[in-house]
Amino acid sequence: IFIFGVTFMQLAYNHLRTNPDSSDIMLYYGTLGRSMLTLFMAISGGIDWKDAVAPLSTLSEIIDYLMGVYVFFTVFCFINVVTGIFVDNAKALGEQEMLHQRA
Repeated sequence: IFIFGVTFMQLAYNHLRTNPDSSDIMLYYGTLGRSMLTLFMAISGGIDWKDAVAPLSTLSEIIDYLMGVYVFFTVFCFINVVTGIFVDNAKALGEQEMLHQRA
């Protein structure tokens, strides 16, 4: 979240230097904390990711794809790895429990 947050905040900062009246950009990406919060909300259901990228999409179409890569990576890859770790730990505990019951 941090790397993407810094990237989106920097894009917002560069845009705000030339267009200081962009309130949506300031709302979602005005500070690093707001950027990271926006990105977290985009993957956790707080806001739709398309709504989160809409203020920045006027800068370049590549930003839409960058947000899509971020959402894909975090939701499908990272969260599946974390889930796999929990399932593996539960399976190992279940096997230990079965060994204790047989003894």
